[in-house]
Amino acid sequence: MRNSRSLLGDQCLTHVYRLVSQRFYLEAWNASILRKLQTLESIYGKMSNRAGTRRMEVLEWIIIMLITLSIAVSLFPAGQHSKDMRGSLAALASVPNRCTETKSIPHS
Repeated sequence: MRNSRSLLGDQCLTHVYRLVSQRFYLEAWNASILRKLQTLESIYGKMSNRAGTRRMEVLEWIIIMLITLSIAVSLFPAGQHSKDMRGSLAALASVPNRCTETKSIPHS
């Protein structure tokens, strides 16, 4: 008995769903949603590719700068450069600093 009611209820529900689907244009609505999802997926793919390209360009510039720095360092050896810097620092240390010197002012 319950199975027969269930079977009739399922047929009735199927008929109601078909009528509601036709009334509210569910197929057209579903197709519209699918088109919009495809458009969003396309936009996301393009934006993702653009971000990836930008990251790769930044990394390429970093590599170029590092290679340039490496060449510059090899042209100016560290030992000679550090000796020159020590000599320059010693010369600066021997120059009197006029800002820190105190002069005595005679009192009248």
